[in-house]
Amino acid sequence: MIKITRSPELLTETIETAQEFLWTVSFQLTDDSIIDALVKAESRGVDVRVITLPVDSYNDPSLREHLAAKHQQLTGISYCTWEVGDPSLTNSSQSGQQRGGGGDKWYSLHAKFIVSEKYALVLSKNLNQGNEWEAYYRSESLGQIRLFQRKFTQAHNLFCAPSDTDPHISGQLFDNLDSKLQRNLSETNRFLVPGYSADLIPIDTTLSEGLWLTPFDAVARLLIYQLFDHATKFIWIAGETLTDSDLVKKIQARKLNTPDLDVRIIAGGLPRDVGRRIS
Repeated sequence: MIKITRSPELLTETIETAQEFLWTVSFQLTDDSIIDALVKAESRGVDVRVITLPVDSYNDPSLREHLAAKHQQLTGISYCTWEVGDPSLTNSSQSGQQRGGGGDKWYSLHAKFIVSEKYALVLSKNLNQGNEWEAYYRSESLGQIRLFQRKFTQAHNLFCAPSDTDPHISGQLFDNLDSKLQRNLSETNRFLVPGYSADLIPIDTTLSEGLWLTPFDAVARLLIYQLFDHATKFIWIAGETLTDSDLVKKIQARKLNTPDLDVRIIAGGLPRDVGRRIS
């Protein structure tokens, strides 16, 4: 089932119908009603597990305090504190030292999916308040449910499970870093990775049906390019923004090479940090 809607009906139904387990990965978790629904699920014996960003990813101190208290009601919550890249390239982060409305951290987690014994759900919606148009894909296939479980476990092991090298470090990703970077992360207690090692990123990836944790399963850009290259009739894109100049050039090239290709794009306005994103 695929829906584009303002209603969170598929999300709430997935949470409320879970009886055995409910595992959630979400970039944000700020909606009190969703947190309360997860707590209620725990109270009826559901194995509730959540991976999300720490509360310092929000720039309102009062919101941080409120969220910390709400999150503490969930016994199965884990935080992804890993960052990747160069935070100076964008001011869209909401944490750390404030600069122009942003912060000095660049948390790496941006996935949004939920799995229970009944459903596997991918959503564009952050688990926060709002009534924006959102996309939902939900499957009742047992194969999809098992796949989503494996991906949740993979994400938890990468970012949250104790390191084998140093059990005080959260995230077995630490075990795959070079010793110099390991020492730096241990000394600063800030898990900022300038870039993932090439050893962790598969280059030769064939597009197929599935759920991908990028860049560890595949390079997202290469998957998108393969999707474009395989298209013979249409390419329809819906996204929050479209500021990637290389991606735009790829679409233009496909259209030039295949004039009959039906290309349609729905995108929002330019973000405030667009200058940094495309410079």
